[in-house]
Amino acid sequence: MNLQRLHGVVAKKTFSDDNVLGAIPTLRLNQACPWRMNKATYWFVCLLVEVRYYREDNELRLYLDARGERDLRNPGSSSVRRQSKGDEKESTTAILRNSSKTEEVITGEFVPQVSVPGHYKGYLSFDAGLFTKPGTYIFQFADPRRNASIRRIMAAMEAWGRPTESLLLQDYPDIPLFEVPEGCENARSGLEEAFAKTSEGGTLDYSMAESPFANDTDAIEQSRFAPLVDEAVLKRHEAPGGKRKWWVSSDDGSDTTPEPQRLLVCDPVGNRVMLNLK
Repeated sequence: MNLQRLHGVVAKKTFSDDNVLGAIPTLRLNQACPWRMNKATYWFVCLLVEVRYYREDNELRLYLDARGERDLRNPGSSSVRRQSKGDEKESTTAILRNSSKTEEVITGEFVPQVSVPGHYKGYLSFDAGLFTKPGTYIFQFADPRRNASIRRIMAAMEAWGRPTESLLLQDYPDIPLFEVPEGCENARSGLEEAFAKTSEGGTLDYSMAESPFANDTDAIEQSRFAPLVDEAVLKRHEAPGGKRKWWVSSDDGSDTTPEPQRLLVCDPVGNRVMLNLK
């Protein structure tokens, strides 16, 4: 029996035996989440690569690769919210203002493979038990609601009776991840059905590799981001007096001095202000 056939037999047996260690239900995403106000001198983008469901540990992992300027916000401040039918038009700020919806915002821990100013790569780890309710689960990169400074500002404005509706600018778009259908018995059946429904071809996919980034090289990463970043951004450092090199690489001597992470907000009269986040 040749190696290719042997691998196929082993994989088929792994899946049919429901091997929770070897067969990892996986939803391929490859969805870009760009900053809404990108320009050649100031560019950010997060690529959502895939979601994996580690059944034995009851863990959901969202693998992502984010690049930008040195004040790129840490993916650890990202969140997922559940949107049930009838809530499609509910805004992010409405959820922030309405305390009864607070429990719908799901947070996780960022486990980095790369963590330098301007580049974060790794996965967000979530308790899979938080994804049992039916509905669409929507990702928001660098959710400003997660930042303590922003929450203090919002609380102070509300205490002073000032409007908060237009304070937060949702500077990254919502990215729907998957939809958990009605009638599922538990998190496992719900997530597996959601993955299969969302996957191309409508069938549940599996992963065997340790990580989608396991074999990454700088060249592979550049090809991953090539469709997402304007050429002017990648070459801006070549121009006389040009801005710093955008592409942060581990071996090119790029300046990795941390900078304060920032958020664009609107003041009460509608002016846009860039706040340094602590």
